[in-house]
Amino acid sequence: MKRNCTCFLHSDINQLKSQLLQWSKRYSTTVVLDSNDYMHQEKGYDYLLATDPFSVVQSHDQDNFDSLQTHLHSNPDWLFGYLSYDLKNGLEKLQSQNLDQLDFPELFFFQPKRLWIIKDNQVEAHYLSAYDPNDDWDLIRATANQHSFNAQKISMQHRISKADYLVKTQALQQHIARGDIYEVNFCMELYAENTKIEPHTLFQELNEKYPDPPATVKHVADHIDHIVKVAGIDHVGIGCDFDGGGGIEGVFGASDEVLGTIASGVDFEKRILQIYQTCRTTEQIEKAFESLQDEFSSQINEKTLKTREQLIEH
Repeated sequence: MKRNCTCFLHSDINQLKSQLLQWSKRYSTTVVLDSNDYMHQEKGYDYLLATDPFSVVQSHDQDNFDSLQTHLHSNPDWLFGYLSYDLKNGLEKLQSQNLDQLDFPELFFFQPKRLWIIKDNQVEAHYLSAYDPNDDWDLIRATANQHSFNAQKISMQHRISKADYLVKTQALQQHIARGDIYEVNFCMELYAENTKIEPHTLFQELNEKYPDPPATVKHVADHIDHIVKVAGIDHVGIGCDFDGGGGIEGVFGASDEVLGTIASGVDFEKRILQIYQTCRTTEQIEKAFESLQDEFSSQINEKTLKTREQLIEH
C-alpha cells in the first residue's frame, strides 16, 4: 500500500511531542524515537512516532530471519521493532537457560499505518493511503498536554544476591587471569513483581528526568575508574576502532593512530588507562595522547608502513 506525506505546522514542538504520545495510547503498539535536540550527524529526523500496526512480523522459532526477509522483499516500507539477543541460538550452536518471565518474541517488527516525523520544526505525517492524517491532526491538537505520574511505588529486586554476585565476579577474574576467556558481559537482572505501569507515562517521566545527553570524556573516565575498582587494573584493557570514540566527543580523536597501529600490550594499555584515570577534560586527554604519540612515533610509522604493504599485497 502506498504511503502519502502531509505537512503540518505547530507553534510548540515540545507540546506537540507530548500530545502525540498521549494520542498514541489508543493503539496497541507504538515506537517513539526522540533525539532530544542533540546535534547528531544524521540529519533526516529529530523525532519519530510510529503507531497502529498494519502488518506485524514476529517469531519465536528458527524461521526468525526468513519471515523478516520475506516481508522486506514483498513489502518495502517502514518497519519498527527489535531483534532479541537470543537470536544467537539460531545462528550458532548455543542455548539460553535464563529465567524469562516476559516471554517477548525473539523478533518483532511492525509496519505502522500512522507515522509522524519532526525535523527542524517541520511536522510530517506519513500515512498509508487508506488513512487520513487530517482527522488525527485535529485530535492530536485537542489532546491535553498533561500526563499522570505512576503513583504506585515499584520495589526492585535483585535476581542474585550481592554475595553471589561477588563470588561469580571473582570466578570470572580467575578465568581471565588463566586466559580461558578474554571478554565477558556479566549482568545482574533487576525486576519487580505484581506491578502495573502505564508505559507512555513512564517513558515521558524517564525522558524528562534523563533526556539522554551525549556522553562526555568525564563519563568515560569515571566508567573506567569503576571497572578498575571492581575488576582490578590487571584485568582491564582498552581498545578502540579506527573511526573514533563511538560518537563520544573528545575521545581519541586524532589519537586513533596510536591505538590503531601499535600492537596492544599490557604496558601500553596501562599507560592509556593512566591517562583516563588522571585526566578529566578533553584538553588534558588530547595533550596526554599527543605526548604518548610522540613517544611511540617511530613504532607508529613502522607499523603503518607494514600494514599498508600488507593491504597492497592482498
